Amino acid sequence: MLEISGYWNKVSYGGSTGWCSGNYMTTELQAVYKLLEVPYVSQLTPTYAPVGCEPASMLMALKSKGLTDISYKGFLDAMPKSATNPALGFAGSPYVQDASIRTTIYPKPLAEYANTYAGGRAVDISGATVEDIKKEILAGNPVVVYLTTRLEAPVYATYIVDGESQSLLKNNHVVLVTGYDSENNKLRLTDPWSWDGTRYERWVTVSSFAYSYNIRHHAVTVR
Repeated sequence: MLEISGYWNKVSYGGSTGWCSGNYMTTELQAVYKLLEVPYVSQLTPTYAPVGCEPASMLMALKSKGLTDISYKGFLDAMPKSATNPALGFAGSPYVQDASIRTTIYPKPLAEYANTYAGGRAVDISGATVEDIKKEILAGNPVVVYLTTRLEAPVYATYIVDGESQSLLKNNHVVLVTGYDSENNKLRLTDPWSWDGTRYERWVTVSSFAYSYNIRHHAVTVR
C-alpha cells in the first residue's frame, strides 16, 4: 500500500496503481510504506545551535507544508526565550550548551510559536500513542517528537527552574518523524544533528522508538 485516505487505500499491484476500499483488502495487502518530503535543516551548519534540535525539527515541519521560508537563524532569534523555564520558552540559549540549564522548549510553547507561522496548523499532541503518530504520518503530517539521544535509556539530572529544583531528562533530543514502513515495522527519523549539513535520516524499529518516546509522550504535529 502506498497511501491511505479515509477508507480508501492507494495500492500498487501487478504493475498497476489505483485506489481500493479498505473493506475489500486483506491484512496482508494493507502494508503501508509512506515517506514525507521535507526540506532539511541542520542545527549545526551554517548556523551553529548545538542545543537547537527542537526549533530545527519544527522548522523542517513548517517548511514541508510551505508555511514559511524563514532562515533557521531567524527562526531561532524570534523564538520565545526564558532564563530557566522551558514551559515558557526556550530555556537558556540554543546557541550555547549549558549543563546548569535544561536547555529545551516544551511542546506547548513550541506549538504556540510555530503557529505564528502556521496559523493553528501546529498542534501539540503530547500524550499521543505511537499508533497516533503513525496515523499522522499516513495523513501526510510530519511529527516533532521528544526522544532520548540515540534512543538510549533515560538519564536524569536536577535543574533549577524558576527557583525550584526539578529532576528532568538530561539526554533529551528532538527529531522529526517523516516515514512509516509497516511491513518492516519501522519509522523514519529526520534528525537535525548534522555537522556538514548532509541529510541525517535513519529508519528505526517501532519498538526502539516507542521505548524512547514513551518516556514523555511529547509531540507536535503540523497538519
